[in-house]
Amino acid sequence: MSGRAGGEELDTALRARELWEGIGARVPGLGFRAIGSLTPVRNELELAVAEAALARPDAAARGYKLLTADEARAVNPALRGAFEAALWCERDAAVEPRLAQLALREALLATGKYTFLPNREVRDVVGENAVRDDRGEVHTGDAVVLCTGAWLSGLVREVAGEIPVRRVRLQMMQTAPLGEPLTTSVADADSFRYYPAYASPALDALNERQAQDPTAAAHKMQLLMVQRLDGGLTIGDTHEYEHPSPSTPSKTPTSTSPASSSPSSAARCRRSGAAGPGCTRSASTPAGSCTASGSATACGW
Repeated sequence: MSGRAGGEELDTALRARELWEGIGARVPGLGFRAIGSLTPVRNELELAVAEAALARPDAAARGYKLLTADEARAVNPALRGAFEAALWCERDAAVEPRLAQLALREALLATGKYTFLPNREVRDVVGENAVRDDRGEVHTGDAVVLCTGAWLSGLVREVAGEIPVRRVRLQMMQTAPLGEPLTTSVADADSFRYYPAYASPALDALNERQAQDPTAAAHKMQLLMVQRLDGGLTIGDTHEYEHPSPSTPSKTPTSTSPASSSPSSAARCRRSGAAGPGCTRSASTPAGSCTASGSATACGW
């Protein structure tokens, strides 16, 4: 939430958070936590970017607040080391994506109105309300949703045409249990460089006068950290915008994240996918599966 672009993107993110929170109340296994996020700042250049974010007209909708170092430690006692202040975003949240799909499936199966058909690939759209899979079986419903994930070719292109999105490969890591609570998501000031909400003359000054570490800059790295329900940490991330990567042309980009999908990730984390007329990305339908709930069918590949 904290870094989303203003306008439609932020509105969509706020609505998504509202939906996840509502579903999480009905399906606790999702692991939804309204934990917020803290971005500590260490000097005047970083502080100026945080203050510029606070001046945004949508700052209140994001739950922005500038905390002193002592106030930040009161919110998250695990924070240590020297820093001047921290940007608090109350609306950021976290889920457990590796648990979410199983929890959702169990909840839907309990209704008696849901069928899960794994290991299927959608090959053809038959009319407006049906699809044919790779076994020749036709699935119908009042609504059919093609959950494409990051695949943008084949049937996706036939249905939706050229889609103006690109894949982004992320690298993240997961740790053993920390041994103490990390009560919020935590980012570092390098994250200001990669999120549109922080664009400002103050960010231009930061980029000009405080260059990123060369290794971090080469891999477009930032710190985004959240604690999983088991006590371990998900720590990220890098960004690879070339697809396929020039260094690994034979490999398909993957992500150990969800947002990206995955280990536990803050709601601010991104996912790549496709959306367009007749083509909707869904994070809750596994690739290679078709699901039906009542009169609706969702298929992923």
